[in-house]
Amino acid sequence: ITIEGSKNAGEYARIDTITVTDASLLPPPPPPPAADIGLGRTEAEDLVLTDGFITESRSTASNDAVIRAEDSATTSVAEGQFTGADGDYLVRLSHLDESDGVSAYQIKVNGQIVTSWLADADNDVFNIHEASVALETGDQISVEAVYDSGEKARIDWIEIVEDDSIAPISHTLNPEDYDYIAFTGQSNAERYFYRHKDDESPGDIGSVVFEDSIEAYLNGDTTLINAAKGGSGSNPLADANSYWWNVDTDSPGPALLTAVSKIDAALNAGEDLDAIIWAQGEDDARAIDGSNTSSIVDALIDATTSVFEYLWNRYGADIPVFIQELGDFPELGPWLDGPEGALSAIRDAQAYIASLYDNVYIGATTTDVDEQMDDGIHFNVEGFGLIAEELAETVANVLTGEVLA
Repeated sequence: ITIEGSKNAGEYARIDTITVTDASLLPPPPPPPAADIGLGRTEAEDLVLTDGFITESRSTASNDAVIRAEDSATTSVAEGQFTGADGDYLVRLSHLDESDGVSAYQIKVNGQIVTSWLADADNDVFNIHEASVALETGDQISVEAVYDSGEKARIDWIEIVEDDSIAPISHTLNPEDYDYIAFTGQSNAERYFYRHKDDESPGDIGSVVFEDSIEAYLNGDTTLINAAKGGSGSNPLADANSYWWNVDTDSPGPALLTAVSKIDAALNAGEDLDAIIWAQGEDDARAIDGSNTSSIVDALIDATTSVFEYLWNRYGADIPVFIQELGDFPELGPWLDGPEGALSAIRDAQAYIASLYDNVYIGATTTDVDEQMDDGIHFNVEGFGLIAEELAETVANVLTGEVLA
């Protein structure tokens, strides 16, 4: 260790002692001061960049700057503290969706995911993602991103605005006006809207079959909303990261909040939601290990009924819900590794839920669609077409109060 000093005028660079201390014994440095996130817009570069994000100049961004993930980052985090009053809000995030990668984003409040999405528009412009969220003064809001390839998860700003749409939307079933039907749940609802790359089965995709069938019954136009989330559980016991209802905190999960955002975005002025299709339970069945059947089933019932009641509070208590029965998949296969009976336990729970309400129905049984499979746990296009025809008939019969088939 060498210490060098230079005399200047009357100051002779006098030194008394030198102390060497083990750095591991020193107290940790104080955390960076929290950034404030109030109502309105907060520039991303004004957030606390705790891990992986750096600031970058960009002339097309507001304030000519964005934050982006460092090349070496795995997960990048930016955060701040909410300074507004307790209430229901929309959180909006402006991010650059580039065509050279698909970054993944999450927004968390106090460590709980409130919304997650993939930047897969590939349009090379700033896109805005929004979600409904309940906030309290002092809540910690964090944005987490995992960049992909050349898309470095560039973020321009985060914005908090009052959510006037939280109030229930007026809903009255009109026999001459069937506007929208939302498909919710997990991948066996989501796959109505596309053909899997390896699926060569005949027929139109399920959403087309459903729309054609129900419009023939109702003699009017109907639009489907894909509000499903593949790979989601009813609650964190089935999937800790992607779930519909948190049974511990009795609050909506990220899948439900994202679904509500999609439904709200699809509804046009003067139009309403007329029915909800619910196809979920595969992840919950996989969580059953033979010793926990009761706890998994009880949590599914609790979560599913809470999801339905949340949607009724928002869109109208008279909206019917149609449960698509869980399929009869191989219970000892690539997706489910047992135990036998897990699927029937979930189907029994679905029937029980339908028995609790006057406006919840088993919309379609699927155990007989066992040869129209794409893999060990998903139907193929032909299978979805068969189920869609039964679903459409059930929905039309309930909406009209008549037996139309």
